[in-house]
Amino acid sequence: MKEYIKEHAAEYAGADGIPAEDDDDAGEDKAEEPTEAAAYAAQQRKERQDRDFWSMQGGLDTVVSGVKAIGSGVKAVFDALSDLLSDGPGGKQTLAGAIILLLVLSNVYTYYAYRSTGAGVDARRARRLSYGHGGGGEVADNEVEEAVRRILQERSRSPVDQARELERTLDGVEERVKHLRALLSGVPTGEKTKNTLNDLD
Repeated sequence: MKEYIKEHAAEYAGADGIPAEDDDDAGEDKAEEPTEAAAYAAQQRKERQDRDFWSMQGGLDTVVSGVKAIGSGVKAVFDALSDLLSDGPGGKQTLAGAIILLLVLSNVYTYYAYRSTGAGVDARRARRLSYGHGGGGEVADNEVEEAVRRILQERSRSPVDQARELERTLDGVEERVKHLRALLSGVPTGEKTKNTLNDLD
């Protein structure tokens, strides 16, 4: 825009024949010169930034000196402990041997405690699997094999077959519930109650 005004200065000349752009340039120079309030605000901003910087630097120095103090305190404790152990019989080797012995005893205790607990769990599991079969582990192994075989067969079947099997199972459950309700509705009181409840099994 200024270039256009410079090219066509005659169109924009003032009453005295001086182009109007000179007046604009003079106004811009005045606008660029900061006022006393702006200079004061800039000075205050700079002082505040300097104060913040020095406060941050002081905080970091405090943290660093604190870490150094902690390090020197820990070193002093280790030096005192080392001096104490060197005066005693055996020194550092005795302390190291005691710690190793303590760790070995802890491992032995953990091993035997876990072993006895694990044996009890295995025995309970074997009893639970063979309960009611009168057999032993062989029957339980056959049941596990059968369960795995069923799971694999169910995964290989299509969703439609699985839905049919589920529907058949639910129908069987409903029939059993109806049968139990019929038995319970005809349960007499007294001695016959015990016999009827035993028949449910």
